[in-house]
Amino acid sequence: MAALLRLTPWLERLPAALCGGQQQRTARARALVKDARLELSDEALANLDCKLREELPEALPQLFAGSGATWVYATGEPLEVLMLGGHRAALRAGRVVRFGPTASVYRSPATLEMGSRPKANVLPVRWRV
Repeated sequence: MAALLRLTPWLERLPAALCGGQQQRTARARALVKDARLELSDEALANLDCKLREELPEALPQLFAGSGATWVYATGEPLEVLMLGGHRAALRAGRVVRFGPTASVYRSPATLEMGSRPKANVLPVRWRV
């Protein structure tokens, strides 16, 4: 697990001696080794360097696919969501406004805010026929 999550060089260190990204990956590795049935991740790629930020989204779904665990991943980055796949819940003001397969939710946004990345300027228009 340490090799998969790129932690091998730091196996002898205590968690307090690791940087934030290494601590996150250590916690994830511990959950996977313990066969946790639920994994909660909040901005899991935020503290990683650029190289790992590109590599881990490809590795994480493979790690969890074989575990049988439910993985809840919170992020505001649409590209991360698309790379990870699975199902997506779109929230607005703490309420689920759309839920379904990631690609389907992305292609059919429930609200104007969901469909405009980056935020678009929206002006009301009156149509006259």
